[in-house]
Amino acid sequence: MKQFIFSFWLTLVSISSFSQAFEGSLKVGFKDESGVLNSAEIMVKAKKFYIKRITGGNEKYDAYIFDSEKRELSCISIATPKTAVIFNSDKVFKIYEQNKLKPDFKIIISQTSKPTGHTKIIEKEKLIQIAISSTSFTADAWYDAATVNFQDLIPVLRIAGFWNEVQVGNTNFAEVTLKNKKTNKSSSLKVVRIKAAVNDVSFEIPKGIQKVDLNKFINEQEKSLKLPSIVKAFAGF
Repeated sequence: MKQFIFSFWLTLVSISSFSQAFEGSLKVGFKDESGVLNSAEIMVKAKKFYIKRITGGNEKYDAYIFDSEKRELSCISIATPKTAVIFNSDKVFKIYEQNKLKPDFKIIISQTSKPTGHTKIIEKEKLIQIAISSTSFTADAWYDAATVNFQDLIPVLRIAGFWNEVQVGNTNFAEVTLKNKKTNKSSSLKVVRIKAAVNDVSFEIPKGIQKVDLNKFINEQEKSLKLPSIVKAFAGF
């Protein structure tokens, strides 16, 4: 009963906070099990995200533009020839997951969370601790009362190499330490949120970049047995 009440309260907090439409930037640092730092800076405005790769992650792309309302993800490479591969994230992520095109990738991972009763103040923000567990890992996580629609953002960050398995609704994570039950190794996340005005231009593909519509190939090859390999070749995750 206590678990249900906590989960219900966490949902209400997330819904209430997201209605305030966070605008600004997120600095995400993901240290994987091998100790490599994968970092990105994310501009956020309503349901649009511009993700700039800083270190690590998928080196094929320099940036991503994600419209969670249209479900459209644009993967941008500034290497010659400059290209932006554009596709419906739901369709492509489903193909990746069902055909195991990226090891261990899942759109949503089943897990439970419960409060520990601990809080702390970091840069005037009150952080609340929760314990998270699944069949494959355990994690200690700290979050604040705000939200940045993480339910949509996390699968994008995960497939791009900037996030581990942790995911609890729209919880606005600040710090996470995850322990893999199989490998007994740990990975960690740190997210810094900064409120600021964001220009709409940030979410537009720059001029001079060739657009590649992966949706067209998916529709044309929908019944082909080669569809997974075509998707992987073009998406490149």
